[in-house]
Amino acid sequence: MIVKVPLHVSGFWVPIIKNDYLLTGSLGAGITLTPYCIVKEVSHGQHRSSGLLTKGANIVDAVAKYLNVEPNITIEMLTNVELGEGYGLSAALALGYAIFLLKKKHGYVSIIQAGRAAHFAEVFNMTGLGDVMAEVLGKGLTVRLKPGPPGIGEVDCIIIREKLRVATVHLGHKLFTPQMLRNYHDKIVKAGWSAYNDFIKEYNLYSFIDKSHKFSKTVGFLSPDLDNELKERLRRYISDGSVLGYFIKKSLLVVLHDPSISDELTYILRRYGTVKLFNLAPSGLNIYY
Repeated sequence: MIVKVPLHVSGFWVPIIKNDYLLTGSLGAGITLTPYCIVKEVSHGQHRSSGLLTKGANIVDAVAKYLNVEPNITIEMLTNVELGEGYGLSAALALGYAIFLLKKKHGYVSIIQAGRAAHFAEVFNMTGLGDVMAEVLGKGLTVRLKPGPPGIGEVDCIIIREKLRVATVHLGHKLFTPQMLRNYHDKIVKAGWSAYNDFIKEYNLYSFIDKSHKFSKTVGFLSPDLDNELKERLRRYISDGSVLGYFIKKSLLVVLHDPSISDELTYILRRYGTVKLFNLAPSGLNIYY
């Protein structure tokens, strides 16, 4: 069995914190990305150490706790991103682990049960609030309309007709979700509600990019100096429409653009760090037997 999970990058969000883990989550919007994370189980004979599993031990332990099973499997995840960079990787790890634990326990997989276990693990560790729903059910531009996991939460997907590619650069300092919520909580709530309410009135890709840019500036992810610098370096491409816009999620710079300028954009952005290119994911989580 192979599990494919898209990455997910939120542009803006509103934390919704409840006493019940399964009612906790977020409202907001983000983009799901491919290449997918590929998750496989590793047999005992092929056992190898996994840095991702070690770093995400709290996630897999919480998944096993929710499902009331021993965490006695080893999985490997093939991806070109790392935990803490803003791609929703912890949610993908939780989903993959939950699916393989359920397969071993029951011989079959319930997406709702796997999603709830993964969402519990994310909320319990405060590593994510809405990524699980987006990665299970989202595609392209995904809007979180009701907080919670599959079966409780609700998402909508906006079909993107424009040719679109996504360039990202991690700006060098990881900002894990618990730290982000501590440092920016009040600003995120205020700016998140403003972005979400405005976006719902103007429900399209360009509104998403505009609201995400404003959100990242208001919260403090995108400094005025960097914003001015990016506007200057990308001025030509913004004016001709080949760069649709940009925003920052945590420490992750995200630039949405026409595929025809990917090479030029990579050259411009490499001064800020390693540039990675993605496409919008055409579907959410997939399981192949």
